[in-house]
Parts: sequence; structure tokens; C-alpha cells
Amino acid sequence: MGRIPLLLAVACLLLALTGGIARAGVTDPGETGGPFDIRRVGAAPAGSDRIELTVRFWPGFTVASVPLGPAYDRRRHVLSEVEGAPDGDFTDGAYNHEGFFFRRDGRIWFRNGEFGSSPCCWTTPVARLDRSTLRVRFIPWWVRLGEADNRIAIRYRVATRSCTDEECLRDQTRWGYRS
Repeated sequence: MGRIPLLLAVACLLLALTGGIARAGVTDPGETGGPFDIRRVGAAPAGSDRIELTVRFWPGFTVASVPLGPAYDRRRHVLSEVEGAPDGDFTDGAYNHEGFFFRRDGRIWFRNGEFGSSPCCWTTPVARLDRSTLRVRFIPWWVRLGEADNRIAIRYRVATRSCTDEECLRDQTRWGYRS
């Protein structure tokens, strides 16, 4: 194979791979700085009853910045929102499932459910894939309560906030979709 066809083959392979990576989650530019500056978020069904949520931060994320204790902290948080739509329509009747990350006993946990209603709340351990990536596999309340199975359309996003006495840094992804 000549040099130019080889370069074209490598370029096509790289384009195919980066296209797959871009479709695998919602990317977010490194614009806010701070410990909760989101780089990429992805969510997908994992098995018959769970959703796998992956949150990757830009450099600057530290485990120590994740709040202690299972109470929601308005000044410092990483909050996820996952919606499920049995009919694929998110404008009417979508199921809402929220969650936030916290630290306890030297580990990171995910508190989740439909806050403020009866299908609330569960705590799930979080896997740390590397220095800046968190992954959690949780059962959404609509599966747990038998409202729908795990084969419905979902959309997801993550919002963060980190406040000091001087300022608050906020970041939020756009909605990502999985059908």
C-alpha cells in the first residue's frame, strides 16, 4: 500500500472513531474551570434494569471537592437528571429521575430517585474509572416500581455548582438522548 492510500485509510479510521466517541455522550467545552468543569456525560441502558451514567470532568476535579454526606448541598454539587419517555415524547408524561454525588466512608456514592415524591430515594456506590471520571449503574425508579422497563427512550444532562465566598462556578450540559 502506498503512502497516500495509507494516510487516507488512517484518516478515515480516525474520523470514524472520533465520530463514535462524539455520539457516545454529550461533550462540554472546558469553559468554567473549577473542580466540577464537565468534559463529557453519557448515559445508556446497562442490562435489563439499570442505567449507566458516566461523568467525566476536565483536569482540576478532585474527590475532595465532592460534598460529604448524603444531603443535597446547594452551594456545591454534581446533579444529574435522567428522564424516561415510554412513548418517546419528552414533552408530556416523561419520568424524571434525579441524582447527586456525595462522599461517605472514603467512597463516592450516588443518591437518586424522584426527589419530593414516594419513589425516593436510593443510594448506589460509584466507580471511579480514573482521576476525573465517575460511573454509576443505578435502577431508575420507573423500573424499580414496575412503571416501565429499561427499553424506553431516555434523555440526560448534568449540572454542577461550586461556590466560594467570592463566586459560584456553574456548568451544565445540553440534553443527551438514547433511544
